[in-house]
Amino acid sequence: MKKQIKKFSVHQTSKIIAIANWVVFAIFGIPAGFLLLAFGQRDSALSIFGMLFFYLVFLYVGTAICAFVYNLVASTFGGIEFVLSDEE
Repeated sequence: MKKQIKKFSVHQTSKIIAIANWVVFAIFGIPAGFLLLAFGQRDSALSIFGMLFFYLVFLYVGTAICAFVYNLVASTFGGIEFVLSDEE
């Protein structure tokens, strides 16, 4: 059975993508920042912690733009198609 994604919720999609990617980045970024602080690299550590914030914001905005454009294109040309099958 063929299905199409006709529309993405811009806010919900952006929020989930931004948070999920931010968590992966934070897993590496937070320890790296504290490690740099331990070695006296205060400016570098603050840069990493600042990047964590900006990464979240830019991921949200970038995904919102992509979802908005997808919705425009999908309304004109049709959405992404995929096939589903029932398992027994």
